[in-house]
Amino acid sequence: MSQEFPPYAEVEQALAPAAGGYLTPAEVHGFLAGLIAGGHPLADASWRPALITLLNDSEALPDAALPAVEQLHALVCQGFAEMSFGLELYLPDEDGALPERLEALGLWCQGFLAGFSVAPKGEALSDDVNEALKDLSAISQIDRDVEENEEMETAYMEVAEHVRLSAQLIYAELGQKPAKESTASVH
Repeated sequence: MSQEFPPYAEVEQALAPAAGGYLTPAEVHGFLAGLIAGGHPLADASWRPALITLLNDSEALPDAALPAVEQLHALVCQGFAEMSFGLELYLPDEDGALPERLEALGLWCQGFLAGFSVAPKGEALSDDVNEALKDLSAISQIDRDVEENEEMETAYMEVAEHVRLSAQLIYAELGQKPAKESTASVH
């Protein structure tokens, strides 16, 4: 599945007044993914207060950002619900500078961990989930001061894929799955 994300720069601009200009689309998307992967219901709107409280210092999000944030939530739910590793990370375009993409990847991981921290997990975490969380925590501290070359570009893509698969693994173990439609017929 190819998800239809809103243009990253437009969402970035809409979020600019939030959190003193420090709230990024990648961090918001990561937060929503962490919340849902950790067990928050897919179709529950209670993610809004959690996002506002944790990422925007209890201030309302700018009105211009709300449609995009709601779209990001829907895309996270859709990506996880497919259960075929359909989640895509919402990061700046591939033609952007590598340091900015690295920073966004780190912020995505920070957002994921923040969302996961408030999700209703309710059970002991497996070794695989603990390892994935440990990896995401380490990646959240990624160094953006790198030389732009093919080797670093390849490394970035591999790390981003690891992040995506880690999020999927966590959701597969802890996330609430969509209700299956009943195929039984009534006579």
